[in-house]
Amino acid sequence: MYKFMYKLWNKLLEHEIVTRIIFGILLIIIFGGAMTFRYPSLVHFLILAGAIGLNFEYYALLAKRKIFLWRSMLGVPILILISLPYLGLALHRTLLVVAGLLLILLVLFLIGQFFLKDLLAKVEFYLLHFVWIVLPTLFFFLLTHIENGKIYLSFLALIVASNDIFAYFVGKTWGRHKLAVKISPKKTIEGSLAGLIGGGGLGFLINYFFPVFGSYEVLFISGLIIISAQIGDLLASHFKRLSKAKDSGSIIPGHGGILDRLDGFLPAIWVLFGYLYLVKGVYYLL
Repeated sequence: MYKFMYKLWNKLLEHEIVTRIIFGILLIIIFGGAMTFRYPSLVHFLILAGAIGLNFEYYALLAKRKIFLWRSMLGVPILILISLPYLGLALHRTLLVVAGLLLILLVLFLIGQFFLKDLLAKVEFYLLHFVWIVLPTLFFFLLTHIENGKIYLSFLALIVASNDIFAYFVGKTWGRHKLAVKISPKKTIEGSLAGLIGGGGLGFLINYFFPVFGSYEVLFISGLIIISAQIGDLLASHFKRLSKAKDSGSIIPGHGGILDRLDGFLPAIWVLFGYLYLVKGVYYLL
């Protein structure tokens, strides 16, 4: 019986869709458990684990292009910034620290551009890492420290995930018109629209039961989040293509690496957190 079940399991995993569904459900269970039990400490652990994985995959993808970065420089900014919420700093003070670090990187970038050509190639990738991985990690941490943060985090996770699901299945079944052939040949316009409509509909439904946005406002912010997630997906595909890699890693069977699963979340958290801070007036950590 054991051998039969083992063979059946391996046979099922040979089909990409089945593998994606199985491990997608496992990821949902893990995230749901973290949101339900010992929130926010377990969520913080998942965020930090994800950031560590992203760091390794980012370094590995660049290494394939013969670009080698100082690994500790990738991890230190994350450790510094995620410690800020625990210091009880007001949100605007935390963002001032972020702005200061970003300014330092920009200055180094300009120095490299005008004086040290060899430095330029390195600094721009440190800058990309800071904007693409470090800041989203901080924003996820900050989101757990604001009022209704649990709802905002669940809202973001569910509509980005639903966008991926609708886009994948509709694009695979009915997709005919390519979205960006040179960047990601499998993505279609039909899939993209399905992700936008499906994710937006789910966002409206979530907000109906847990109202944190207005009726029209939720459609607007859902649309912005989904569009940014789809752009993030294309940017990650382009980055992997430059590194001649199909996936960013292989840690999640059927899904590839951590970046393959979080590529849409990284720009989406920029949009949601920026909207909450600039429009909704979420200024202070709670």
